[in-house]
Amino acid sequence: MADLVGKSLSHYRVVAKLGSGGMAEVYKAYQPGLDRYVGIKVLHSHLVEDKDFIARFEREALTIGKLRHPNIVQAVDFNLEGDMYFMVMEFIDGPTLKDELKARLAANQPFTLEEIARIFLALGSALDYAHARNMVHRDIKPANIMISQEGQVVLTDFGIARLIGATQYTQTGALTGTPAYLSPEQGQGERGDKRSDVYSLGIVLYEIVTGAIPYDADTPFGVIMKHIAEPLPLPTRVKPDLPQAVEAVILKALSKDPDDRYQSAGALGHALAQAVGLSPGDNLDLHPLQAVAPPPKIQQIEHKTGPLSKQIEAAAAALAAPAVGRETLTLPQDDAGPAAPPLTVKKAFPVMPVAIVVGAVALLVAAGLFFTASQPAATPTADAAAIAASTSTAAANLDATATTAAQTTAAAVTAQAAAPTQTAQALLDQASTATAEFQQQSGIVASLLGTAQAGTAAAVTAEAATAAAIANATATAVANFTPTPTATPTSTDTPLPPPPPPPPNAGGGRGGGVFRLVFTKWDGGKHNLYVADTMGANEQYLLSYAAGPSWGPGGQVIYFFGEDGINVQDVNGVKYPFSDISSGIVTLNAVPLPTGMDQIKLSQRNEWKQGSARWASISPDGQLIAYDARPGGDYRIYFFPTDPYQRSNIEIPGEQAEWSPDSQKLVYRSGRNGKTGIWISNRDDSGATNLTNNGGDAFPAWSPDGQTIAFSRDEGGNIDIYTIKIDGSDLQRLTDTPGPDTLPAFTPSGDILFRSARSGGNWGIWKMNSRGDDQVEIIPAAGVGPDWSKSRMDVIK
Repeated sequence: MADLVGKSLSHYRVVAKLGSGGMAEVYKAYQPGLDRYVGIKVLHSHLVEDKDFIARFEREALTIGKLRHPNIVQAVDFNLEGDMYFMVMEFIDGPTLKDELKARLAANQPFTLEEIARIFLALGSALDYAHARNMVHRDIKPANIMISQEGQVVLTDFGIARLIGATQYTQTGALTGTPAYLSPEQGQGERGDKRSDVYSLGIVLYEIVTGAIPYDADTPFGVIMKHIAEPLPLPTRVKPDLPQAVEAVILKALSKDPDDRYQSAGALGHALAQAVGLSPGDNLDLHPLQAVAPPPKIQQIEHKTGPLSKQIEAAAAALAAPAVGRETLTLPQDDAGPAAPPLTVKKAFPVMPVAIVVGAVALLVAAGLFFTASQPAATPTADAAAIAASTSTAAANLDATATTAAQTTAAAVTAQAAAPTQTAQALLDQASTATAEFQQQSGIVASLLGTAQAGTAAAVTAEAATAAAIANATATAVANFTPTPTATPTSTDTPLPPPPPPPPNAGGGRGGGVFRLVFTKWDGGKHNLYVADTMGANEQYLLSYAAGPSWGPGGQVIYFFGEDGINVQDVNGVKYPFSDISSGIVTLNAVPLPTGMDQIKLSQRNEWKQGSARWASISPDGQLIAYDARPGGDYRIYFFPTDPYQRSNIEIPGEQAEWSPDSQKLVYRSGRNGKTGIWISNRDDSGATNLTNNGGDAFPAWSPDGQTIAFSRDEGGNIDIYTIKIDGSDLQRLTDTPGPDTLPAFTPSGDILFRSARSGGNWGIWKMNSRGDDQVEIIPAAGVGPDWSKSRMDVIK
């Protein structure tokens, strides 16, 4: 493959070659539209010949392009230029972790254990994100991890090993990846899964902690065999002062059997953070890395262009100057090639495509200046002069057809007006055809300019004149056009009624529309039950002395805890007795929602009359009610089947239980086994797992996809909302406000979180996206009582 430095791929100006690998050559390029540098991987020509590989590469590029994570390099484009396929990535202006390790070894400045833990929390989060989208890296190593100028680690080359392994140039059972970081199963010819990435990440951890890789040999095959069969050299033999807790993490990550490793990269990062004693929420955002290694030295040419807007301004200034006396600047071409054919216009353009032409030709003018300015001046050669002449001829041909195009366009406008029965689709088809023809013609211009890399003043002037001619003629035709009035046809059909007005705040933005929220307001003496939509509109009061509500499956009923006083409702001096109801778990028929107290229907089973209960959470399958009570001592979680003929004798030490989406597990707050924090158990209390070990963690909520837990954490009196994966990885802080943020609740779509928050001394209900962005208060003055558990809320479609 010829060196591309100094040439252009699509609208990217190649300024430096960065390297070459088994799959592609890598370049640095300038993108004028966004005034930034990008990295470009250009596939080797022998891979381009493999059509199956190209199809896989395109599918892989589409998948990689959808990855959006701060610790994964972003793919921004995939394209074809001639016979060259290339992928465009964001450019990370910093060293690789491999270079950083070398620099730190030379400077005797090894990473601290805290820095290492932050690095692996970020890498674990990135890999968990990709693995959840069925993307396995298969070639994790320090050379594929970069350190950005912002002090973040960024994982590169996603999916590359998988693509190489799928080509006809890799035999069945052959290896992909780098031997020093290869998992045992990959060494035996298996494709591997996310746990293979965990092993490779463990090798990187071993190396960054000890300063050496665990296995070395004279041949790659020898290294692979050691991964498969040789016991791991203990890290403490290399680094005797390494804490045993950190060594234990490394040993588990590098287990030969994938089932014995951490089952996710995030779990590895989280375990390392705990072993190091990293504070919750401590990460690279709070403490960015300070790289010791300088950015790699690059032999780079100057692109000599600014942002696209500056080029357009320069083009306008050039066109405004008198044409007389202008110099014609001719530049050397890259490769000799056939002259481009003259441009012709086959059909008249309808009005809208003509407008597109005008704008696009202006961009071509700017592109001509871009190619002109980005090359050094040189003595014109015969070939260059010929190319310049060809460019002028093509521009003249385009200019000559402009008047015809405009005239035909005007005729087309008149014809369209005279044919009122012509359908909108037909017009769209004409526009689409005309636009395609223009794109083909403009492609020839772009090819001509790109091949010659020459933009003469004469060509620029001709193109500008063409644009002006088309614009003027079109404007004249439109201005002179008077539509012929036609009689409005009389319909014998009954006219359709106007559409009904949308409900208030319909649409709701993200989250697939508006959901229903059930919540309470504390008035200083009792909880009052309300419903509203999740935009905070259509708020409706239901009744008082009702706490801790939960929607039943399908929103048919609302379960809540009835406080003392539930049996008599006093509304504006009118008493509504519910003589069969007492404090305890109560159901309210919620379909349809009552419009007044006289329509409310409450029911209660005798065994639900537990006055110490305070929290009612219904399993998504509708079979069990989980509630917590404290008949004596600590809170415990009890269960009531919704079927009156069923019984449950299960008790779980804890409180504030929430169900998993599949109704098989619960997440709750507990101090069992001497560890206070968030716990997860099966519904029969088997498999109890401590998720967080922080006494300030409370009010967990399970995301609809079953992968994330939201909860509130009290850190020295500052109470905020956090999220964590169910394997204990990827702890994220979503809020950081002066007042308390608590009682999180997900929408069924999972992309919106609600919470109760006190701002300026007043409680209200707020919503935000699942990343903690777009925070807004939707229901003000929604008071929370002294026992926050009784102020839980719930969301349903």
